Amino acid sequence: MAIPSLLAKPSHKGGDYAQWLVLLVSLVLTLLGWQIVHQVTLTRAENAFTAEVVRHKESIVDRLTYYEQALRSGVALQVVAGPVDRQQWREFVRLLKVGELFPGIQGVGWSLHIPPEELTDHIRAIRSEGFPVYHIRPEGKRSTYTSIVFLEPFDKRNLRAFGFDMFSEPVRRAAMEQARDSGVGVLSGKVKLVQETDQRPQAGCLLYWPVYKRDWPVQTVEERRRAIQGYVYAPFRMDDLMKGILGDMGKMIDLHIYDGGQLTDEALMFDSDGILRDTNIKDIPFVRQERLVIAQHEWTLVFHGTPAFLVSRDKDKPLYVLGSGLFSSLLLFGFVWMINQSRRHALALAKQMTLDLTASEERNRAIIQVAVNGIIVIDAQGIIESFNPAAEKMFGYQEDEIKGKNVSSLMPEPYRSQHDGYLHNYCQTRIARIIGVGREVTGQRKNGELFPMWLSVGMTMVEERMLF
Repeated sequence: MAIPSLLAKPSHKGGDYAQWLVLLVSLVLTLLGWQIVHQVTLTRAENAFTAEVVRHKESIVDRLTYYEQALRSGVALQVVAGPVDRQQWREFVRLLKVGELFPGIQGVGWSLHIPPEELTDHIRAIRSEGFPVYHIRPEGKRSTYTSIVFLEPFDKRNLRAFGFDMFSEPVRRAAMEQARDSGVGVLSGKVKLVQETDQRPQAGCLLYWPVYKRDWPVQTVEERRRAIQGYVYAPFRMDDLMKGILGDMGKMIDLHIYDGGQLTDEALMFDSDGILRDTNIKDIPFVRQERLVIAQHEWTLVFHGTPAFLVSRDKDKPLYVLGSGLFSSLLLFGFVWMINQSRRHALALAKQMTLDLTASEERNRAIIQVAVNGIIVIDAQGIIESFNPAAEKMFGYQEDEIKGKNVSSLMPEPYRSQHDGYLHNYCQTRIARIIGVGREVTGQRKNGELFPMWLSVGMTMVEERMLF
């Protein structure tokens, strides 16, 4: 009877441990799932961001390379057909369809290299073309002069550059000298174009291709310096240029372009959304800094993911996983807790029933022990299973002596021989001769003495066994 009690206590504690273990495992799995989804989402977002960065860079490089090719066609024109007059240059630029095919380019120009000794003749020649007030700006004596003599389209804005000596300005001069000495196209640093007005001014830069005098040797730097004739060039307003290159690509990426490698306000050439951000912040998830060399000149490109990009990246998905996982964990914890409560209640009820049964058995045993009537319990084969003290006194047997023997040993002949037949007949037919009724019979004590007694027989089923 102690076994159910021992089982109930460990089960109670084990149930408590189980529900907390379930909660712990569920939370661990939830956090693991959140981490996996977060990492997958972040990886996908980083891959998408990288793809946008690559797409922006390729667009810029491809377009400026295309512009370089346009300028090289101008170089070819000057070398093959030169000297080219103003009308020929205008027709050349018109055929290039600059406005249609080269969005963002301010124009295509020709800047003439002028030795000091040829300055007077040059000014006289340009004035004779119908520009009586033409002069080279800024004025002053210099060792070398250049002058913008052609710039198409020759509109009001570009007219402001007519006669400007770009060699007189340090940033332009550095690019022109590099182009002259290297023989290839060179992009200048950040400048303010002379075409620029006070209304919505933009940062600018210029792309130069050198043109050398025909049939002059250009194998060395010194030879190229002596042979320089001028520069085919294109001025760019950065906002217009980038708008022409990127179009609506800026919806997902905010792009900052800096001249050189310094990320300063002075070096900033382009900002796609007009909002300066702290590019030194290292923990911003979608920031990329790229170095780009175009026509021998370095730009630093800083990319930021826009709010539209962040919204498109399913950034809330890990939170959904975390929230649903926590909710599911609590539901599972509650379910296991309810099962444990039901199990605990069932164990407590079983324990109480066991105690009640034990008490009932003890009460019945006590009643049997103190009963004045002899009480004998036998099985379906007539074997004695219990023998109370009154029966011991009545028949002269101790319980240990008689227990396990057939009850017929307590009867004289002829009843002894007939008794097993009575039991067998009842088990087969359920027809009782004395069960449920009483009558006077003769019993036989241990010493053989016969005595009259009143016999009453009852039947019960205990664990599918017939007891009498």
